[in-house]
Parts: sequence; structure tokens; C-alpha cells
Amino acid sequence: MLNRGLKPNLTACNALMNSLGKAGEYKLAFKVLEKVKSLGHTPDAYTWNALLNGLYRANQPVDALQLFESIKRGQSSQINEHLYNTALMSCQKVGLWDKALQLLWQLESSGLPVSTTSYNLVIGACETARKPKVALQQVAPDVSLYNAVVHGMCLRGKFESAKKLYMKMRRSGLKPDGKTRALMLQNLKRGATKRSR
Repeated sequence: MLNRGLKPNLTACNALMNSLGKAGEYKLAFKVLEKVKSLGHTPDAYTWNALLNGLYRANQPVDALQLFESIKRGQSSQINEHLYNTALMSCQKVGLWDKALQLLWQLESSGLPVSTTSYNLVIGACETARKPKVALQQVAPDVSLYNAVVHGMCLRGKFESAKKLYMKMRRSGLKPDGKTRALMLQNLKRGATKRSR
């Protein structure tokens, strides 16, 4: 395209960076970013999301978090919930529960919408770091949040803790949905099988 004298617009460049990121070619995606800047385009939220996702997919979560912080410092107007969630995914991947909580608090105070996905990613980061109770102390629990913590406890073989949390959920007036009930039934059977061995 450039060889033919055509100047690609930002949308085309973003699509290319997104495709490169999905293919694991995040270094090439950053070269495209340099070209974007040299063409006079200003990176937007889609640009940053493509790069953050590329780093995340390439198992570079720490680099993704550093890029996110750089975007916040240099182009805070481009920050949106999707960028926060990608940063939270990176926290979850490496178990940076304290950083995930900081990002959640920043997101809440920013005025941007905070979705259940954001809360679930924080819980996931706490669970990866083996601190699921920290998440429930920080986040107003709802059914999907309890689901995430119960599921994490079951995956770690903490069936008794999962059962206690399930009962606490019921006592707090939250009605378990089908997913939570299925998790409990499935994993209590596993727990009984392990105890009988």
C-alpha cells in the first residue's frame, strides 16, 4: 500500500495491528504503531487495545501492564473499560491481585462503567494468587462473583471452603443460579470421592 503511494488510515492500521497481535506477532504490531505515528495518525483506544491484547496473547502480561500505565500517563483520554479489562486480564494471568484491586478502584473512580467482567477478572487475579477471600471483601458480591470464587475453590480442591461460601451466599439472600448449583453438586461428589480413598 505504501509502495503504491497510498496512505492507510488509522482504521486500516488498527486492523493490521489487531491481526498481528492475534497471530502472536506483537513486535511487528509495535512496528506498525511507529508507522502509524510517522504517517501523522494519533493512536486511539482501538490502537491501544490491539497492542495490549497482542501482548496478553503473547504471554507478556507484565509488558501489557507497563504499556497500560504508559497510556494512562500519556494519553489518559484514550483509556476506556476495555483497556482496563485487558490490564485486569494481565493481572489475573500472573496473580497480581493487589495491582488488580488498584486498577478496579481506579476504574470505579474514573466514572467509566464497571462491568461484571471487570469484577470477575479481579476475583480471578485474587484466586490465581490464592487469595479469593480478599476479592469478596473488596467487591460487593453478586451471584456471578460467588460463582467465580466457588469455582476457583473447587478447582483448587477446597471443597469444604466452597461449601461454606455457598452457604454464606444463601444466607446473604443471593439465590444460586444453575451454574453455581451444578458446580457444587459436581465438586461435592469429587470431594466425597477423594475423602473415601
